[in-house]
Amino acid sequence: MLYSFDFTAQITRICMNEIRRRGLHERKILRKSAPSSVLFLKVFREQSCIPEDVVHVSIHSVATLMQDTLWCSQERIVPKNVWRIINYETCTLSNLSKLLTLKGEQLLIEILDFLVELMQHKSDNLMDAYHLGEAMGKVTLGPADCDPIIAEKSNHFLTRMIIEHSKRIHLKHKSQWLDRVDSGFARISNCSNNGNKYYECTPMSKTEAARAKAKSYDRLIRKIQYTNSDWAANTLGIRAMLDNDYEPEEIVPEEPWISVFCTKLSDYDPNASPLMFRIISEATKPKLPVPTDPFACSYLFQNNDASAPESQLAHAFSEFTPLCAVRYENHATERGSKVTQSSHLKKINHSLSQMKIINLRKPRSQGTDSEYSSVETVREEDACDEEYQRQKQKHVKSMMRRVMKMNSKKHLQQQHHYGGPVSY
Repeated sequence: MLYSFDFTAQITRICMNEIRRRGLHERKILRKSAPSSVLFLKVFREQSCIPEDVVHVSIHSVATLMQDTLWCSQERIVPKNVWRIINYETCTLSNLSKLLTLKGEQLLIEILDFLVELMQHKSDNLMDAYHLGEAMGKVTLGPADCDPIIAEKSNHFLTRMIIEHSKRIHLKHKSQWLDRVDSGFARISNCSNNGNKYYECTPMSKTEAARAKAKSYDRLIRKIQYTNSDWAANTLGIRAMLDNDYEPEEIVPEEPWISVFCTKLSDYDPNASPLMFRIISEATKPKLPVPTDPFACSYLFQNNDASAPESQLAHAFSEFTPLCAVRYENHATERGSKVTQSSHLKKINHSLSQMKIINLRKPRSQGTDSEYSSVETVREEDACDEEYQRQKQKHVKSMMRRVMKMNSKKHLQQQHHYGGPVSY
């Protein structure tokens, strides 16, 4: 039996408010079918229901009543002709609202708000987006004659819408919207009921939706495997160890190697490690003796038929042979020779410096110098110095006399000009 859309919306709102009051933390809410005969007869036969009628009923019966009421509505939220137009994998609520009635859009938004609020307590009620979409997708978005394929599409469509609507609610609590172009969000507005604008995030792509669904499947599979795991399946190795019946490990052949401390390479294969074999063979070779004469092996210094240049080179190198055989004397003799040599050089240096001083003081003369020229030159130089001092004193005295005469003449001229003596 089908009922009007207004009656369906009324019953749905009563059930959602009751679930909010005492069923948000209920385990597996909307997944357990628990119909109440008394409540169902009153709702579907008498078509009357008030909030007090669901207070003393099991919360799972209230959830079942909401699902049955949505499914029995004559006017669907998403009709079948809309399913022929939209793409359930990419369609958003803002795009879907253009094809829905005003009442249908308002009820769908209220249902999404309720499901997102229910999903926020998924750690207690175990109802994530996938489970909510699976429980409410067919009854909310499916058409009247819904086949299994459309039912699966409805579940997937509602799962996507729950995820996108939760993002929108999360952004609504922020102080400002993310308007950056590269932020991955967009502000898509559409006029809904009472002139309010609905903002939502960019829709999930087909790949993201499939990945989210695959992750939900993986969680279910891991949970089932963990629940059905048998600890006795891991006791095979323990039983074999206790019975000493386990298979021994295979002996892996030893890799070829060469020790760096070996002195004989006859026991090793050169192909095992060619580089190491070469290094050790070079290191273990005996050292060649150093010859005392480095030129003995040269063909230049051998008595053979050498050419003229080669013989000259041999003669040139033979001059350095005595230097190699020099033997130094003891330390005392060497020190004494150094002292004697330094004193002798000091005398020579002193005599040369005296000769330089005399030559600088000696005036140039055209005649030849006698053997006493140096002594005479010194005496003459001393006499010249005394004569120079006398002449300098005479010159200073004469200059003083001239200055005094000039001052007296100037004084007489000033008296004559002013006509009287000048007082200072």
